[in-house]
Amino acid sequence: MKVLVTLASHAGQIVTREELRHEVWGDETFVDFEQGLSYCIRQIREVLGDDFHTPRYVETIPRCGYRFIGPTLDEPPLTRDSDRGAEVNRTAFRHRVWRVLMVASLLLGLIATVTYTWKLRSSRNVHRWPPLGSGVTRDRIESLAVLPLENLSRDPEQEYFADGMTDELITELAKIGSLKVISRTSVMQYKGARKAMPKIGQALNVDAVVEGTVQRSGQRVRISVQLIQAATDRHLWAESYDRDLSDVLGLQREVALSIAREISAKLTTQEAAYLASFPPVNSEAHDAYLMGRYFWNKRTRNGLLRAREFFNKAIGIDPRDALAYAGLADTYELMGSYEVLPNEEAVLKAKAAAMKALELNDNLAEAHACLGTIAVDFDWDWPTAEREFKRALELNPGYATAHQWYAEYLIPMGRFEEAAQELKRAQALDPFSIIINRNMGLPYFYARQFDVAMEQFQKTIEMDPNSSLGYFMLGWTQELKGQYAEAIVQLQKARRIDDSPLTVAHMAHVYATSGKKSEARKLLTELQARSKREYVSPVCMAVAYEGLGENDQALKGLEKGYQQHAYLMSGLRVDLRWVRLRSDPRFQSLLHRLNLDR
Repeated sequence: MKVLVTLASHAGQIVTREELRHEVWGDETFVDFEQGLSYCIRQIREVLGDDFHTPRYVETIPRCGYRFIGPTLDEPPLTRDSDRGAEVNRTAFRHRVWRVLMVASLLLGLIATVTYTWKLRSSRNVHRWPPLGSGVTRDRIESLAVLPLENLSRDPEQEYFADGMTDELITELAKIGSLKVISRTSVMQYKGARKAMPKIGQALNVDAVVEGTVQRSGQRVRISVQLIQAATDRHLWAESYDRDLSDVLGLQREVALSIAREISAKLTTQEAAYLASFPPVNSEAHDAYLMGRYFWNKRTRNGLLRAREFFNKAIGIDPRDALAYAGLADTYELMGSYEVLPNEEAVLKAKAAAMKALELNDNLAEAHACLGTIAVDFDWDWPTAEREFKRALELNPGYATAHQWYAEYLIPMGRFEEAAQELKRAQALDPFSIIINRNMGLPYFYARQFDVAMEQFQKTIEMDPNSSLGYFMLGWTQELKGQYAEAIVQLQKARRIDDSPLTVAHMAHVYATSGKKSEARKLLTELQARSKREYVSPVCMAVAYEGLGENDQALKGLEKGYQQHAYLMSGLRVDLRWVRLRSDPRFQSLLHRLNLDR
C-alpha cells in the first residue's frame, strides 16, 4: 500500500528504486529490498489487473524505477468563494475513500496472515519463513523451461538472433546446479505456438516457464522476460533489459541471475561469481557465432557446412573467441558422424578446435564434452573420456547432451546401471529428444533385458514415426529374441527412412541367421558395390560376414575398422554382434589394442 501511495502521489513522474527504498523501507532496513520491491509491484499489478507489457497503472522504467500512469483526480485551483463548499465535499469524499482503502488493506493483510499461518501449521513447518519476494502462495520452483523468445524485429532474417538469445539464456540457467532447465530441443517445438501454460508445464514436467521477447535495433538489444508459474498460469515476475550488443553475454547472465534470485535458487559461490561477471564481446564476431549455432542446430549436411563457415568467420574477426572454437569443434564432430567429411579428418579438426577453445577459456562445458566423445569414439582413451565428461557436467549440470554422451561412454565400460541413470537425467532435461529417448533402451539392450529395451524403442517410434534409429534397434532386438520375420519388417521400415549401410548390413545378418543366406549374399553384394562409390565402414561389412558365419572375413573387417578408427569400434567389448568371435585370439588382440580388455 505504501509503495502504491508513493507512486500515485508522484503520478506521471519516475520514482527511482532508491527513492522508494527511502520512502517505504527507510535507510536502516536489513530487508532484501530488491526482491521486496519486485514482490510489491507484482501485488499491485495483480490487484489492479495490470499487465507488465501493456501497463495501465504502473510502468517499469528499466534499470531505474517505476512510474504511475493511471488516472488521478484532477484538482483545479479554487477561483470563487462558491467553490469552497464543493472543495469541502471533495475533501470529505477523499477522506472516506482513504479510510475504505486503509480498512481494505488491513483486512487483506489479516486474511493473508491467517491463510499463511494455516498453511504453515498444516505443513508442520512453522519455523521456516519464505524468502521475501517468494509470495505466500507460490510453490517452490526447482525446474523451468525457457520458451523461444519472440522476435520483435519484424525481420525474418533476425530469427537466428532470437533463437541464439534463447539458447544462451538456457545455457546460463542450466549452469545452476540446483535448477533443472529443459534443453533447447524440447522447448523449440513451442516456437510460435500458443498453448496454455499448464499444458506446457505438464508436458515438460516443470514448475515454471520463462517467456519473453527480443528486439534488436542497430547496436542495441532489448529483452523483456517474465516468469510464469506453470500450473496456475500466474505471472510471478517480469523485467526488461536494454543493452549494447557488446554487453550481450553480461545481459544473459544478468537475466539468469535475476531469475535465480526470484525463485530463491541455491547458488554455489562459483555459480554466483560466474553469473555476476559481465565479459564484453566483439558484437560482430558474436553475431557470426549465433548464426553458426543457428545452422548447426539444423543437423543437416548443408547446415553443418554453413555452420563451419560462420564459426570460421567469427574466429577471423576475433581470434580469441572461445565460443566460436567450441562451436567449430561441435561442427567437425558431427561432420564425421554424418559422413560430411572422412571420420579421421573430421575428428582431428574437432579435437584441435576444442583444445583451442579450452586454451582460451577452460570453463566451456561444450568443449570438454566434445573432447570426451572424441576420446571414446576415436582415441579409445577411457580415463580421459570420463574426466572430460565429469568436468563438462561440473561446469554445466543441465547440459543434456553431456549426460547422454557420458552414458554412451559408460555402456562400453559395462556400467549399464550408471548409464541408465545418466540417460534418465538427460531425458528429464530434454524430454522430447528422439536420440535420448532411443538411447534410454540401450543399457537394457546390452544388459540383455530385451523386453524392457523393446518397450523403450516402441516409445521412441510413437514419439517419432520417422525414427529410423527406433525401428533399427527394435529390429535388432527382435533378431536376438529369435523373432526373425518381425525383425526384417522393422529393419525394412528403418531402411525406407534412412538407407544407411549399417541397416543393410543388419538386414543381411538377420537373413543369414534365419537361414536365408541367398538373400543375405545379395545384400552383401549390394554393400560391396556401394563401397566403390561411397564410404561404407568396414565394420558394416564385418556385420554381414559374421551373420554368414565367415569369421575370417568378419575379423578382417574389424581390423580395418581399427585401422580407420571407425565409429562402431568403441563398443566392441559389449557389442552383441560379436558373441561368436570373442574366443578368437584375433578378437582378443583387438580388445587389448582398444584398451577394452581390463
